[in-house]
Amino acid sequence: MNTSAPHDDEAITTYSMHVSAKYLELTKKKLELTRLPRELELPDERIWEQGTPKSVLEPLLDFWLEGYDWRAAESRFNSTLPQYRTTITIPSSITFPDATQSLRIHFVHKRSKHPNAIPLLLCHTWPSSFIEVQRVIDGLTDPHSLPGHANSAQQAFHVVAPSIPGFGFSDASMKEGFGLHGTADVFQRLMGRLGYTQFVAHGTGW
Repeated sequence: MNTSAPHDDEAITTYSMHVSAKYLELTKKKLELTRLPRELELPDERIWEQGTPKSVLEPLLDFWLEGYDWRAAESRFNSTLPQYRTTITIPSSITFPDATQSLRIHFVHKRSKHPNAIPLLLCHTWPSSFIEVQRVIDGLTDPHSLPGHANSAQQAFHVVAPSIPGFGFSDASMKEGFGLHGTADVFQRLMGRLGYTQFVAHGTGW
């Protein structure tokens, strides 16, 4: 997808995940080298007081090491989530008076076919990611496709689910003080670039 933006750095380009094999191998080595500490002897009702118990962590480590296929998951995400990236430039301000900053922002964007659809900015929180949207994106963009909802009135949405700056495939800001307000500015500029002058937002946590 490309827009007719006047500058190349404002172009919206399609994006597909591809994690380098060297990072996958590094993650595997880290899992193999993990050694869990001995635990205090606590009664069952207090076993979580000192953190996640070994009885929970050990099967999880085994799953990530032996049972999870990232390449299969990567292929599934790329085939089911319409992903894009664009560069958002934030002009100098009171918070950052010295210079502008530009961040490459990754996002999922799916327009609804329904004429009354409302633009929805769907924000993930830490330690989650944009991948969460895969479970709800079809139901939000086309609610009539859900079982039992074919003949009932359901609100549809144009869904935009960005990666928070510094998470997933979005650039992190190197400016001290960039946080909640900076992220909100980036997301508003992203929605405007997509043609949404008014929209609703949903998020949890931060």
